[in-house]
Amino acid sequence: GIISSMIVCSQIDARIAAIKSMKKRISAALDGILTLSERDESTAVNLIAKIQTTLVSALENELTRGFAAHPPSLRRLSRCLVECAEAYRRIGGSDFSRVASVG
Repeated sequence: GIISSMIVCSQIDARIAAIKSMKKRISAALDGILTLSERDESTAVNLIAKIQTTLVSALENELTRGFAAHPPSLRRLSRCLVECAEAYRRIGGSDFSRVASVG
């Protein structure tokens, strides 16, 4: 989606704004996925995996910037990943490789 493209773009202002936006919205999105998991666990796990893949890609992208990396963005992305892990745990998952391999 648009945010996944923006969180890895080379334009720093757009990238930082997209990462901030993702951080602000991740809790509500994961709450919705947790609600979905009560009806369709497989789809919920797939959605978490897609979010996780996007976040890992953004983290890798930010880390490759070396000294130009933006520490607050690294922190925000890391927190989002932790929230994804917690959502997966709440679904009942303990095998995190299952999430990492989906998507």
